[in-house]
Amino acid sequence: MSHKFQLTYTVRPLDTAREQHVASADKARRILRNDMGWKTTGDIETTLLGEVKLTSTSIDDKAREAKHDIRNQIKSKLEEADVLKHIEFEGSLMVNKLDGAIKFYIP
Repeated sequence: MSHKFQLTYTVRPLDTAREQHVASADKARRILRNDMGWKTTGDIETTLLGEVKLTSTSIDDKAREAKHDIRNQIKSKLEEADVLKHIEFEGSLMVNKLDGAIKFYIP
């Protein structure tokens, strides 16, 4: 079953004094906004909207599945771009019909 989601996130360079880390954080933000296939919310730069298919039956299992799926999609794109070694990602995911925010990190 498909569920709509809203993802808010922050991407931080590991070392703000290093130009490569700052550039990698900027690149990661562009990837998230332009390459994930999710919609933006206009002027709110760090909020994305999308849909995730969940097959689990319980609310807790669906929350774990959503977290795993979205996190893996993001991690895969950022690995392809070779930016993960310079940044950290923190996200808060709200999924339709699931309770509460689902927080996750990509170190």
